[in-house]
Amino acid sequence: MITFRWQVDPETALDAGQAAWMDDINQQLRLIAQTRADAIAAWMQANAPWQDVTGAARARLHTDVELLVEGLVIALDHGVDYGLFLELMGAGEFAIIGPALDTWAPIVYDDLRRLLQ
Repeated sequence: MITFRWQVDPETALDAGQAAWMDDINQQLRLIAQTRADAIAAWMQANAPWQDVTGAARARLHTDVELLVEGLVIALDHGVDYGLFLELMGAGEFAIIGPALDTWAPIVYDDLRRLLQ
């Protein structure tokens, strides 16, 4: 009679495999987020629709990648006090955050879809 013996408990192996897979996914998510955040910031600076007076508003447009308990966020922001004014003035005529979201959200979504396929 042949005796079968597990070298590693299947539940333990599954838990370790799942943890390793999640670590890999999280690392790839952070890489996608940071890569796209840098591209989004550059896009916002290049496409901001206002005429520069000092150049401060355009130069200070930025993105931040924030790791949360339940996810990852790419935050888009002005670095000047009057950024909200630029977003709302003239019914959004000088807005850049909304157009950046409209342009980049589908791109980031496709990145995530490809990662998780």
